[in-house]
Amino acid sequence: MLKKIVKWIHNLNCVIKGFYKLTSVIIEFKQWKNGTLRAPHKPILFLYALGQWQQGNKVLSWEQTQPILTKLLNQFGTPSRKQTPENPWGRLYKDNLWQLNPHAFEINGNFSAKVFKETQSTGQLSKEIQEYLSDRPEELLHWVREILDDQFPPSQHDDIQLACGISTFGELLPNKRKRDPRFSFEILRNYGNRCAICGYSLQIDQQIIGLEAAHIQWHAFSGPDTVDNGIALCSIHHKLFDYGAFALSDDYTIIVSRRINGLSINEIAKFHGSSILEHPVDFVYPNLKFVRWQRAQVLKS
Repeated sequence: MLKKIVKWIHNLNCVIKGFYKLTSVIIEFKQWKNGTLRAPHKPILFLYALGQWQQGNKVLSWEQTQPILTKLLNQFGTPSRKQTPENPWGRLYKDNLWQLNPHAFEINGNFSAKVFKETQSTGQLSKEIQEYLSDRPEELLHWVREILDDQFPPSQHDDIQLACGISTFGELLPNKRKRDPRFSFEILRNYGNRCAICGYSLQIDQQIIGLEAAHIQWHAFSGPDTVDNGIALCSIHHKLFDYGAFALSDDYTIIVSRRINGLSINEIAKFHGSSILEHPVDFVYPNLKFVRWQRAQVLKS
């Protein structure tokens, strides 16, 4: 029966599947997708609900959750001037992961924040999930790790857990995804062991410190472990890159988001329009298809 369901979903060609299995329980997000477009709205709500369940808050009110969910979507969701937290709030129940009280209906394909407020809508994890986690609360971390690996870059994992109130009780399980161990070495060598943005380079003897190999198109969204999908960045610029603070143009100049602010704004704004730093010998430029993915799916424009 499951194979038939999976085949039916595949034939729609507009839904991706995220299966996260804990013994007898399978989590499946039905997410609209076109190619490698991101749609992390329901996973973000689910992670937040897991964090709240872990803290003993089993029933969530729309009124209290709406501003928090909006902030989470702004931080970790797709670039958007206006987030619509009402849609994951209403749609997650279709995946049998969520209960709504009272039941809500779509209006022209979307849910209404106004209706949720007027009806004092509440939501909670489905009965099946709550019963399972009540017996095996430690298994929650399996879901958390697999969802994070499947939906977000590693540079955001700790921040998402903290923002969702998820306690890890120590170390999470190792990443399930196997990555090419030479990826980091090849990327750093391609950029001459320097940050492609600021030129940062520091070693203790032969140990490189604070310099990382970043995927341009995220590994979670089919980004390969290849030199043309990597860029060497210091730890600060790596995190800024994955949060959409800057991107690359088609001629490999730096585009800084107009939405950045704060006392240290000039530390990134000063690079706007500059070219990335290249190794003078046999430099491999990033593939433009990966550059364009990051610009479309991550940059906060």
